Amino acid sequence: MKKLCFCILLALIILIFSTQLTYAASNVVEAPHIKIVIEGKMAEYKEVPLLVNGRTLLPLRAILKDLGVPDDDAHIMWNQSEKSVTVCKDSKKIFLKVNSNTALVNDSEVKLDAAPVNYKSRVYIPVRFVSQALDKKVVWDGTTYTVYLREQKEFDRIGEIITRANETRKRESKFKASLNMSIAIGKNNTKLDISTDMKCEIDEAKQLSHMLTEMNTMGKKTATEYYLSGNIRFARDSVKNIWEKQDLTQLDISKLMYSQEKNGMIEATDINCAGLTAEENSESGELVLKGNVYLHELMSKSTGSLNAVNSIRPDKCYTEIAIDSKSYLYKRFKVNISGDVKINNSDQRLESSIYISYSDYGGDFDISLPDEVKNLYVLQ
Repeated sequence: MKKLCFCILLALIILIFSTQLTYAASNVVEAPHIKIVIEGKMAEYKEVPLLVNGRTLLPLRAILKDLGVPDDDAHIMWNQSEKSVTVCKDSKKIFLKVNSNTALVNDSEVKLDAAPVNYKSRVYIPVRFVSQALDKKVVWDGTTYTVYLREQKEFDRIGEIITRANETRKRESKFKASLNMSIAIGKNNTKLDISTDMKCEIDEAKQLSHMLTEMNTMGKKTATEYYLSGNIRFARDSVKNIWEKQDLTQLDISKLMYSQEKNGMIEATDINCAGLTAEENSESGELVLKGNVYLHELMSKSTGSLNAVNSIRPDKCYTEIAIDSKSYLYKRFKVNISGDVKINNSDQRLESSIYISYSDYGGDFDISLPDEVKNLYVLQ
């Protein structure tokens, strides 16, 4: 009896010790905040993702199935005795072994940053390695903690669509834009609601623009209006209801014109190309890009002037962009974001909705300066 108890105790000690060694050596951390988007669709897993040495790991069969590997013994061959797996798909053969930092791709050795692990009776494998071995493009967005996996062909296609739309937009120096934005920021039971409506006319060739903005903050409404003409900006004081002139430096002008040039465009970043999908809508004559992506370029503009905003950590993002199928001109942007935001070093919750539309490209409209503004020219 004593011998039996001793053997059981010894077995438990070995089990606990070996488990601790396995997890400690690999630095295994559960990472429920990490999201996986495959071919533009958010993937869902029963088991929580893991972080091992800074790399994302997912359950073996679940991720392989999502990567298009048939879930059968001919394509996923598990060797229980040596704790290894051989994956076969098309012309690729991948060999992985639990706790081994050496893998094989078509019999060629590859060193891994993170070895496969056995965690809670599940074998986890590194997402980046196996995805790239299967010819997927892998993109990481550290702001939203999202891993994007995409076929290279589709990745390139989205990039070509965005590039073509941007080149078309650059040829149009005259257009109108409108923006509707609603923001709710709060903590516990306290919430601040802000809504903004903006209308803008831009004539880049004449270096003329006119912007009218109305903001509603918890029922308090304010309006701002300005004209940009050459190297001078005219702003209307909403309290005094008078126009004021501001001379701009060449640096100020270049920044403003660059901002206007970028108006109505997104960038063909790796995140956008990996996360957005493209669908033709024959009824509306639109090519619609959409997906769970955070438009960094748009949000940096939206929050760049807000000194109080220290950081944004989105947990949900959805973007939809409509492009005219014939002209390839941008028509509208729709962006929904929710997440945590730090304002004046205080943690808050953010819910935001942004809608931007573009129209009258090359339109028959003139931007006319009011008489009060023209008089300021005479007085200078």
